[in-house]
Amino acid sequence: MDLFKIIQTLYEEKRRIDRAIAALEELGADRPAAPLTPVAGGPPKKKRGRPRKISSRSASPFE
Repeated sequence: MDLFKIIQTLYEEKRRIDRAIAALEELGADRPAAPLTPVAGGPPKKKRGRPRKISSRSASPFE
């Protein structure tokens, strides 16, 4: 393929994508934006890491 044809194809694809983005923005302009932060009362976050063993002798595992 010729370099000119590759560049031409890329510009055509860019124009097509720009039109698709503009159409989606027009559709989204009618409704209010969705909140970006999670809503209170959503699913609980999973705890990460290993569970901590608590000794019956002492509250601190380092003593």
